[in-house]
Amino acid sequence: MHKFALISEDGKFVVLAYHSYLAKISVEFGAALEFLSFNGQAIVDFIADSQELVNNYRNYYSGAILAPFAGRIPNGTFTFQGNTYSFPLNNGENAIHGYVADKPFEVKSIGTTETSSHATLECKIEPINGFPFTYRCQASYEVNELGLHMEVKIINESENPMPCFLGFHPYFCHSEKINTCVLDFWPSEKYVMVNVIPTGEKIPYHHQKGEIGNEQYDDCFIVEKQEENLTAVLANPVTNLETYIYASPSMSHLQIYTPPHRASIAIEPQMAPANAFNLYPDAYSILPGQEMSFWCKIKAKVTN
Repeated sequence: MHKFALISEDGKFVVLAYHSYLAKISVEFGAALEFLSFNGQAIVDFIADSQELVNNYRNYYSGAILAPFAGRIPNGTFTFQGNTYSFPLNNGENAIHGYVADKPFEVKSIGTTETSSHATLECKIEPINGFPFTYRCQASYEVNELGLHMEVKIINESENPMPCFLGFHPYFCHSEKINTCVLDFWPSEKYVMVNVIPTGEKIPYHHQKGEIGNEQYDDCFIVEKQEENLTAVLANPVTNLETYIYASPSMSHLQIYTPPHRASIAIEPQMAPANAFNLYPDAYSILPGQEMSFWCKIKAKVTN
C-alpha cells in the first residue's frame, strides 16, 4: 500500500501519503496545507503558473491557518474589553489573516499506522507590540483512505482573555482554469462589502449550483452545513472528479475568493467574517489556559 510520512530533505515540508492521497504541509510557513492530491491529481494547490506568482504566491496565503483572526482589519486596530489592540499592517492600510501564516513551526510528531499517515506541528507566538498575548498554535494532519483530516488548536498561555477567531485558506483546483468547474455551497446570507471588508450588513443569498464561469468572488457568506458538516463541493464535469470540503460547526462562515490567474479558487471556512473584532466587540476570545479549535476534512471521488 502507498503509505509514508516524512520531512523533506531541506526540512521545509512534511509529506504524508496514504492510499490515494498525498499531502504536503509547510514547516517554514505556518503549517499551511500547500498541496493535496487524489490519485495523482492535484485537488488542493494554488498553482503558481507564472514566475511572478512563484515569487509572490505567499501573498495569497496558500493553505494558510488564519489565526488569531481571518480577513482584514482596517488600520489593524480594534477594541477588546475596553483596551485597544493593533496588528502590523501587511495589506495596504489593513492587517490581514492573523499572525501565524509566516511563522516557522516545529514538527512535534510524525509517523504512520495501519490506517493513516499523520503529523503534528506546533509554534509558540510571543507577545508583540499592540497584541501582548502569548499563545501556541498546534496543527495536526492525518491522511487516510477517506481523505485528509486536519485539526487546529490555539492555546491561550496569557494571564488575560485573548481575542481570537480562526480560519483556513486552502485553494482548490480541478482543471486548467476554474471557469469550467461547478461550485456548490449552501449560504443563507451574504455580507455587504465595502473595499472587500464586511460592513456588518447582511442580505439573504441563495447560491445556484453551476459552472463558476467568469464569476469573481471575494465574498463572505453565512452557510448552512449539510450532512456531516459538508460545507462546499467543487466538481469537474469533464473528469467527473469531485472534491468535498467539510468543516466543524464552529466554522459557520465561508469566504470564497477567485485569484486573478483563475487556476484555483479559495474556499475558506471561518468562524466569523473579516473585521469581526470591530463588528462584534468582545464576541470572540479564549480564556487564559483554554483553547479554541476547529477541524476540516477534504475528500475526493470520481463519479460515474
